Parts: sequence; C-alpha cells; structure tokens
Amino acid sequence: DSFYALMSPYKVKPYEGWIIRQGVLHAPGPYPTFEIQFAQDDAHLASWTMGTRITEAERKKYIDNFVMQGMKDGETWLQTVVQWDLCVATDFQQKYNHKINIIEEGEWGRRYQIFFEEFYGEGIEVKPNQKTIRRSTAQPYAGIVWSGRGKINENKIDCREKDCKEFLVVPNTDVYISNSSQTYILYIY
Repeated sequence: DSFYALMSPYKVKPYEGWIIRQGVLHAPGPYPTFEIQFAQDDAHLASWTMGTRITEAERKKYIDNFVMQGMKDGETWLQTVVQWDLCVATDFQQKYNHKINIIEEGEWGRRYQIFFEEFYGEGIEVKPNQKTIRRSTAQPYAGIVWSGRGKINENKIDCREKDCKEFLVVPNTDVYISNSSQTYILYIY
C-alpha cells in the first residue's frame, strides 16, 4: 500500500477515457473499467500472482523467469519497468484524460467516442423500444453487448446469452440496431 503515496489521485468520471502508457503505475478506482492493452504477457505485471495459490519454490521460479528476467533486484526492476517521468508528470491529466465525444444523438439514444488514440472505440446507447442505424465505414469493427437485448441486422443480441453478446461488422456494412426492451437501455461498446 505504500505505493499509493507515490501516486496522484484523479477523479474518475463515467464516460471519460484515460490513456495509460506502458510503465505508468495506476489503480482504476471504484468504477468498472475497460482496460484495453497491446498484446502482452500478463506475468510482467507487478500484481500478476494476485489470488493464485502457488508454492514458495514455484513463486521464486516464476518471479525469476517471468518478472525479473535476469535483473538483479527489485530496485533495478522498478527503474526498468516503471516510467517515473510519466507517473509524476504535472500535466498528466491534461495530456491523457479524454472527455466523452458525442458523435450523434436523438430520440433513439446516442453514439459516442470513449476510447482514443491507438484504441479508438465507441459506445452506443439505444433507448427502450427504439432503433438506429450505424452507417457503414471502410473499417471493420467488433462490438460487445454490455447490457440489454435487441437485434442487429435482424440477428438477436442479448448480454445474458453467451452466443449473442459479441459481433463483428465487416467493412461497408450498415448496422441496424433495435432495442427490444420496454424498460432498459441497450448498451453496446
């Protein structure tokens, strides 16, 4: 817990995005968050053993092989892995915090950008018993039904059903989205 004394607190607000560069110490706070990352071996994370049960001998082997990777001690590891200049930057919030960018909205709901830079991403909220069209782009994209149910291009979507909560949209395809609930908003990311 003494690590927290080295960190700066920032207010986390729903629908805001933060760019957390490699090597920046961070703890996301009280809200559920998406943490989208470049491909990596999670054994390199400082808290990689949280919740696991391994013997002391296994623990030492894992730390030597996957965490330390030939570095002589914890101080060397911290100086190599942590980007201290970014962790203490006084302009960190100005550079790396992004407010929600509303792309379109209407009686049906709204579409917005909440992921930025390398990880462009959008959210779509469709109000109960409403529908919308996400016009085609030259880029393919994937989606996750975070909450709710309805249809996409007449295909069932439902956050509660394993085979109905993820989808892929090929380039140059309009997407017709409808919310079949009379009560709840359909959230797609």
